[in-house]
Amino acid sequence: MVATLSKLSLEQLRLKVATGPTPAGVAVAAISASLALSLVAMTVEVTARKKSSASGDRAGLRNLLRTAKQSSSQMLTYADLDVAAFEAYLKSRRSRTAAKLLKRAREAALARAIQTPLKIARAAAAGLELCAQAAPLVHSAVAADLAAAAAILEAAVRAAARSAESNLRYLPPGGAVCKRVIAERRLVERRAASRVGQILETLTD
Repeated sequence: MVATLSKLSLEQLRLKVATGPTPAGVAVAAISASLALSLVAMTVEVTARKKSSASGDRAGLRNLLRTAKQSSSQMLTYADLDVAAFEAYLKSRRSRTAAKLLKRAREAALARAIQTPLKIARAAAAGLELCAQAAPLVHSAVAADLAAAAAILEAAVRAAARSAESNLRYLPPGGAVCKRVIAERRLVERRAASRVGQILETLTD
């Protein structure tokens, strides 16, 4: 990569995504999740400034704010890692290295191309937990923004987990790795869908 994705302007990023092959779905999901976590931070910060709604919860709000900001930044790092992982895999497929070394390089690159999306899915799911903690606390003026953040994070979970499963097509079907990734994809999707429903209910009560 010439530059990390976070250093690109929005227009540069849009064009880079459109021309491909990277960044693609997982990196876009991570960037979207980063923005969603920034929304979480904003809702907490606005709430903390409104004394009537923040009384007794200031320490908790400070912790939420710090974690949301750190998680938002980490998501951008994950986006770059995904691009690097998939580009390494593409490079391994084009390589003319000796067969044994090539096999090892390809297996290592493929493992990263599967594990990085799963890492992003888990991080987005953790972001949903931040939304759940913030939901009963946030001021009504920013409740819709927190709801938007939760919806985006749930979509990021699904997008990243599905991409990890898609990369299994390069492995022999039915192996232990395939079974584990498919099981995790199903679990993380189910939990995220349930969690976002709970968050939205809390915010509309």
